[in-house]
Amino acid sequence: MYTWHRLMHSVSWGWRFHQVHHTDASMNISTAYRFHLVEVFLSGIPKLFLIWVFGISPSHLLIYEILYAIELVFHHSNFALPLKIDKCLSDFIVTPNYHRAHHSQSWQETQSNYASFLTIWDKLFKLHYYPQYPDKIKLGLEKSNNNLNIMELILMPLYH
Repeated sequence: MYTWHRLMHSVSWGWRFHQVHHTDASMNISTAYRFHLVEVFLSGIPKLFLIWVFGISPSHLLIYEILYAIELVFHHSNFALPLKIDKCLSDFIVTPNYHRAHHSQSWQETQSNYASFLTIWDKLFKLHYYPQYPDKIKLGLEKSNNNLNIMELILMPLYH
C-alpha cells in the first residue's frame, strides 16, 4: 500500500484519481473513505497479486484488512491526541497530526508521510515529517473547491 500511495502521487494519471482523497478541507473519518472508485478498484490488483504470490490465507487477510481499516480511520480522524503523545506514537504508527501534513495544501508537505500504518516506511525513504504546528495546516487542494458534490468528485479526474 505504501508503494501504491507513492505511485498515486508521482504518476499524473494516478494523481488525477487520488486527488479526490485530498479535496477534503477538514480531516474526519469520512476522509478515510473519500477515494475515487477507479483508484479503489485498481489498488486491489497489486493486492490480489501479493495475496497470490505469498499465499496469504483468508483469515490473515481479514486480520490485515480490519487493522488497516482501524488505522485508516484513526489517522484521518480529527481525534486530538495530546501533541507529545501524538509525536511519540508517530515514531511507530501514523497518527492524526502526522498524517495532517500529508493532506496539507503545501505541495512539499504533501510529498511526505505516505505511510498507511507503520511510519518506518517514511523513515526508510526519508519522507518522515512531523509538523511543528499541525493545527495550523491548511487542508485540501489549494486550487480546488473543497465542497464538491459526489458527481463532481466522480468526474474530477476528467477535468483536473
